[in-house]
Amino acid sequence: MKINNRDNKITNSTKFYNPKEIIKGHFAPNKESPNAVWGLCAFPDGDLYCTVGDDGTLRVWSSKDRKQVKMIKTNLDSQGKELQVNQKTKDLNDASMGRSIDISPDGKLIAVGFKEGTIKVFIL
Repeated sequence: MKINNRDNKITNSTKFYNPKEIIKGHFAPNKESPNAVWGLCAFPDGDLYCTVGDDGTLRVWSSKDRKQVKMIKTNLDSQGKELQVNQKTKDLNDASMGRSIDISPDGKLIAVGFKEGTIKVFIL
């Protein structure tokens, strides 16, 4: 958006520009839950950031390179087996749908909060 006046107000002459998509990411063919990025957090280095959503993944991206650099499955149980999908809707289990995310100050740990209320910590 470009504001055309000194007091930063939107007026009739304000020009809006279409956003440019530079990276595509999360997609899950969910019937009940929307396909959306629910959590986004930047790493301390300023280049990397990570996202979580309904597709059962945690993804790490490079702003500079404009690409995904790592993907971690979040739809696994404590033994590393995939969580069962909802038999009625065929959607992923709520325990794999990330809703919030934060990164430790040293950038080595990522905490993810999930739709059903649990929190998991992932080591990079």
